[in-house]
This record gives sequence, C-alpha cells and structure tokens, in this order.
Amino acid sequence: SSVEFNGQVVVISGAATGIGKASAQLIAARGATVVALDFNAAALTDLSKELSLAANQSHVCDISSQDQIDKAISAVLKDHGKIDALINTAGIVGPSNTVVECNALFSHFSNPSNRLNGPRWYECQHIG
Repeated sequence: SSVEFNGQVVVISGAATGIGKASAQLIAARGATVVALDFNAAALTDLSKELSLAANQSHVCDISSQDQIDKAISAVLKDHGKIDALINTAGIVGPSNTVVECNALFSHFSNPSNRLNGPRWYECQHIG
C-alpha cells in the first residue's frame, strides 16, 4: 500500500531536478502540499508549472546560505503554519575518481560547516 500525505506540508530542498523533482512529483500526487526549494530558478519555475504550485509553494533558495534558508523556512511557516516533513535532496557533486584524496574528502564531508552537510543542519535548525 502507498503512503498518503493528505493535509501535510512537505518541504523539499533540491526539488527542481533529479531525486528532489521525483520526490516532489510523487508526494504531491499523494496529497501533500509540497513546498519546493531550489537555487535553480528556471527549473523551479518549470516544476511549479508542472505541479501547479502556488507562489508560496516555491522558493528560490541556495541551501548553503543560512540567511536564505531562514527566509524560506520562515515564509513556509508563515504561509502554511507548519512543516510536517523535510526532504533534503540538494547537494553538490565532488570528485568521483580520485582515491588519493579519500581522507581529505572524508574530512571535508564530515565537517558540518561545509557546503554539503552544513545546509542540512541549517534547514533542520530553522524548522525546530
């Protein structure tokens, strides 16, 4: 059986493409009020048209910026009154074929202040 999201507000970062877009499509089809966050304004506009998202369901937001996250999450809470779920699919692509840099990469990606992990913390921190 499928999970239904009727009446739930689901915020998805990285929602305009890839896994985020597929998540937005599926969760919207299952009844959620999807709020899409992405730094790619053009792709976000396309997603908004495809899913018939209201203006307050689509926010251009670079999750590497605490300020942009704060503004987006504050707007979601003001407009929708709650956030039932947060799906973090935004990310960056790093080196894919360099074995020598493995320890440096681990240090980078395990540091909560870097571009990949820090924003996850920022999003969750602003939601509560």
